[in-house]
Amino acid sequence: MALVTVPLAIWSGVLTVAQMCAVVFVQGLCLVFFELAEHAALPMVVPPSQLATAFATNEARSRGVTLAGPPLGGFLFTVDRALPFLVDGLSYLLAAVSILFLRRDLRPATEGPAEPLWTSALTGLRYVWRNRFIRASLLLIAVSNLVFQALILVLVVHAGDHGATPARIGLMLGLYSAGGLLGALIAARVHSRLSLRVVLIGTYWIWSVLLPLFALTSSPWQIGAIGALTAFVGPIWNVMILTYAGITVPNELLGRVMSAANTLTWGVMPIASLGAGVLLTAVGPVGAIGALSAIMLTTAIAATISPTIRHSNPLPGTDDAVPDQTPPALDPATRPPG
Repeated sequence: MALVTVPLAIWSGVLTVAQMCAVVFVQGLCLVFFELAEHAALPMVVPPSQLATAFATNEARSRGVTLAGPPLGGFLFTVDRALPFLVDGLSYLLAAVSILFLRRDLRPATEGPAEPLWTSALTGLRYVWRNRFIRASLLLIAVSNLVFQALILVLVVHAGDHGATPARIGLMLGLYSAGGLLGALIAARVHSRLSLRVVLIGTYWIWSVLLPLFALTSSPWQIGAIGALTAFVGPIWNVMILTYAGITVPNELLGRVMSAANTLTWGVMPIASLGAGVLLTAVGPVGAIGALSAIMLTTAIAATISPTIRHSNPLPGTDDAVPDQTPPALDPATRPPG
C-alpha cells in the first residue's frame, strides 16, 4: 500500500521528498521481515532433498528480477512517470493474494510465548556465536560483501575515467549481473557435485584471481565480462550456506539466525561505500582495485587455513554428512525471558 500512495501523489501534484523517504523506509522495513519469514518457511514447505534446488530457484528469480527490473522501470517511466510505482504496488498486491493460497501450516512445531524483538535478535546472535561454522561463514560473507559493494563504485569510476558513457556503464553492469543469473541457474547442480568446503574455499580463490584483472583493462565490455565471472560463483556460495542453515538450524530459530546473519553481513555495506570513496580519493581506481584484491586474497588464505572451514563436510545430497556443529538447545536457565 505504501507504493500505491506514490502514483496517487504524482497525479495529484503533491508528491514530496519526505513522502518518498517514508515509502522507501517502509519498503525496506517490510522487505527485511518478509525475507526472514521466507527463509524460515521454505524448509517447512520443501523437503531437505529439494532444499538446495528451492534456494537456487529463489536466487535465480531474485537475480533475474534485478536484471530485468531497471530496464522495465525505465520503459514504464517513459509512458508515465507514475506507472513504475503503480505496477510495482500491484505486483506486491498480487504476491500477497498468492500467499493466501499456500495451504501448508507454517506455524513452528514448538509453541511458546512470543519473544520481544530485541530478545529474539539476541537469541539469533547467541546461536551464531556458538556455531563455529556459521560464525566463520558469516565473517567470510561480511568481507566479500564489503569488497564487492566497494568494487562496484570503483569500477563505475574506473570506466568513467576512461570515457565510458552512461549507456556503456549500464551495459557493463548488466553483463556483470547476468553472470550472477547464470550462476544461480546451475547452483543446485553444483550443490550435488561439490563438497561444502570446496565451494567455500574455492570461491574465494576464484575471486582472488579475478579481481586483479579489473586493473588491467578500462573497456566496459571486458570489465563486464570479468564481473560476470565473479558474479557467477556467488549464487553457488549462497545456495550452499542457505541450504546448510535450512537443514541444521532448528526451524523455530531459523528466522532469528537469519536476522543475526543479515545484521552482520549487511552492516558492512555503508562502510564499504565510505571505504570506496576514501580509496578512490587516496589512490585512484587502479590502486583501489589493488587494495580490494589484497583484502580478498587475505580472506582466501584465512578460509584455507581455518580448521572450521577445512573440516566441514559436504551437505546431504553429496558424499558425507553435515558437520555436527549445532549448538545444544537453549535450556530454560539461559533462554531469554518471553
